[in-house]
Amino acid sequence: MVRRLIVLLISIVLPLTATSSGCKAQHDSSQSSAKQDSISLPQVQHAESDLDISKKSSALITILSDGEYYFGSDKIPQSDIGQKVSEKLKDQPSYYHIVYVKSGKDVKYETVLAVFDSIRKVGHDRIGLVVEKEGTKEPLIFETQLPERVDRTESEQMNRGIRQGIPRRVPGYIPGLIGVRLLVDIKSGGAGFDQAVELNRRVMDLIELRTVLKEELESQAILYGDEKAVAIESPKDKPYGDVVQVIDQVKGAGAQRIVLAIDRIELEPDPPPPPPPVEEKSGPSKILRKSGGVLEREAISKVYPTIPPHAKAAGLSSGTVVVEITIDEEGNVISARAWRGHPLLKDAAVTAARSWKFKSTFLSGVPVKIIGTLTFNFNE
Repeated sequence: MVRRLIVLLISIVLPLTATSSGCKAQHDSSQSSAKQDSISLPQVQHAESDLDISKKSSALITILSDGEYYFGSDKIPQSDIGQKVSEKLKDQPSYYHIVYVKSGKDVKYETVLAVFDSIRKVGHDRIGLVVEKEGTKEPLIFETQLPERVDRTESEQMNRGIRQGIPRRVPGYIPGLIGVRLLVDIKSGGAGFDQAVELNRRVMDLIELRTVLKEELESQAILYGDEKAVAIESPKDKPYGDVVQVIDQVKGAGAQRIVLAIDRIELEPDPPPPPPPVEEKSGPSKILRKSGGVLEREAISKVYPTIPPHAKAAGLSSGTVVVEITIDEEGNVISARAWRGHPLLKDAAVTAARSWKFKSTFLSGVPVKIIGTLTFNFNE
């Protein structure tokens, strides 16, 4: 009798325990899902849809805060990310070897970089940054690429090469960034559209970046036959959302390949331009700077450029080039360089600027040299 009673009790208690454990697991999973769905993703305009984001077979890493990571629905330490990625993708075709990273916009970029590095260490370089379409909750992605790892020795060798005269299109000479000639360097400070960036060392604001970068990408494709590739690097203390906003502008400019330059290489600053030649007369020659408007009014002979045939053949119908010129004491242009503008129009603008003639400028009765800029607007 006692034996039957014990068997009966076991048959009742075990299912209840299993049910309780199942409910707890389901509750934990629901809590995890709710936490992941509640994060504030960056909102963008130029990302693309990807139906694989939500598939169970996809490798999805979620960063809820600095130091809180999920792989799928499982909370994991950062040290396990590489192993989880390898296990998830090992039996899948290489075409599907993309790792989706979903991070809150306020997470420090340093935290996201640590995840990227864990992924790269196990041999994967395709990253799908999960974002949302502006004004909606529709999930989209930016597909980006990680470069090969650059160690300190390679970085030092690169800097020595640049000092010895290798062209300063830096990304094209960094391992892992072959074919990338344009580097967008996000500067510290500022947020959103108030951020400042450098495009191959040319400082500009984020709104200007899209226009200038579009021209550069088109000219690179024409001159070199390159795909429209851009590398992006950022200070580690930036909020992730600010970095994604720059990526959005780069994508909007027409970039087809975006490389996240996570190994920062410190380069020496560009040397200052040499001073204009000085001709000694009765004393040291003075040099004044005048605005473009003043220069144009003082010109006594002007030549305006037209769009070159090779630029027309490339489909270019308009553009603006700013040329910095130095004028000698007799009013002749003795040097001219294109300061900014479309690469296919710069030579024509410089040639035209060299043909301008100006009135002499006097300071205390002595003729002086002048530095200023001329702006040329090209139209068919």
